[in-house]
Amino acid sequence: MPSTSTAKTTPTERRNIALDEDELALVAEGFGEVSRFDAEGLAVLMLRAPDGEVLVVERGRPAPQAVFGASAVVTDTEGRVLLGRSTRGSWELPAGGVEAGESAPAAAVRELCEEAGLVAKVADAHVVTVLHDDREDVCRIAAVVRVTAWEGELALREADKFLRWEWFPLHTLAGMGSFSLRPRWP
Repeated sequence: MPSTSTAKTTPTERRNIALDEDELALVAEGFGEVSRFDAEGLAVLMLRAPDGEVLVVERGRPAPQAVFGASAVVTDTEGRVLLGRSTRGSWELPAGGVEAGESAPAAAVRELCEEAGLVAKVADAHVVTVLHDDREDVCRIAAVVRVTAWEGELALREADKFLRWEWFPLHTLAGMGSFSLRPRWP
């Protein structure tokens, strides 16, 4: 049951936290039954879907503002972390862009296999943090995903991007110089 402050009752300096009537109508769109209750400037919507189905309608496409990627943090049985020596001269985690309809853990698992040949299950991949990087005119957001179980042998699958893969003890990372948690951005 969503609730929100309404724009017409919210002070101007806090208007960004409230919805106007058109936005409230968009929230309710696609639901079979909509009940609204107003109390002291707060709109409470009771939304019920026919047969449990919800129709989502997109009215106009927003301008793309960000790219989303995922980086896989993988350790071996000795606790060493996997890094690849990139053709750009830095050490990098297995990483790449999240594709349409794909979750960040699924992207990290896919990239781990595509780049380093290791196979993991999405159930063993967990987002631990999110990085935000504004460069030039694109907002870049990357989920750092901890992969807790995997199988296979290391392989150099993308020789145009990586020179080799190596396992590093965690205590050596600070002295390695340049390494990146971020995926290669489009």
